[in-house]
Amino acid sequence: MIETTDLHEGTSAVVGVGEPKQQRSRETRDALLDAFVSLLDERPYADIGVAEIARRAGLTSGALYGRFGDKRGLALAAHERFAVRSAETMEAWGARPRWQTALPREIIGSWTKGAVNFCRMYRPMLSLMINDPDVGEQYDQLMGKPPRILARLLRDAVPGSPGVEFEKDVEWSARAALAVLERFDLDDDDLFDRIELLLCRMIGVE
Repeated sequence: MIETTDLHEGTSAVVGVGEPKQQRSRETRDALLDAFVSLLDERPYADIGVAEIARRAGLTSGALYGRFGDKRGLALAAHERFAVRSAETMEAWGARPRWQTALPREIIGSWTKGAVNFCRMYRPMLSLMINDPDVGEQYDQLMGKPPRILARLLRDAVPGSPGVEFEKDVEWSARAALAVLERFDLDDDDLFDRIELLLCRMIGVE
């Protein structure tokens, strides 16, 4: 938010009046996006109607059409918000101070747990994105981030400066693990152990 002390007195009055309206607009937008995401957890995209989304958000269908054009526009906005928030969460995980002294196996274990939980929690949104050609590049960029973070952390944790080829191997292995999570049953109780073991063997970490 702009500090009113940095503006001319006459201009600051306009900013003060406009801010509540902008806040309401953001709240309306978020309410519609939240309603859509909650419904997506309950049923397929094709079975979700505009009126139902608006009703879940406590708004009118006109509010949805006015901000997103149609359900398709709302879905694209939901994809974008999800990608931005997920990327921020991933980067925050990778920046934790604990990784500076962690062993490679500890890093892989935590990464695997996070990846499994992420795919379980957001399976409906991820499935919708992976099958949407208009957001394919955005999806690939998002899912390419966790492997790069893991590669960076393991590069620093493995003794002897393993080099560029090692980072490429880690990225490939992590991407392969994510591909398994994208396509296979996530309710398997042994999934975490299997993915962790798969990564350790492909990367060469005991």
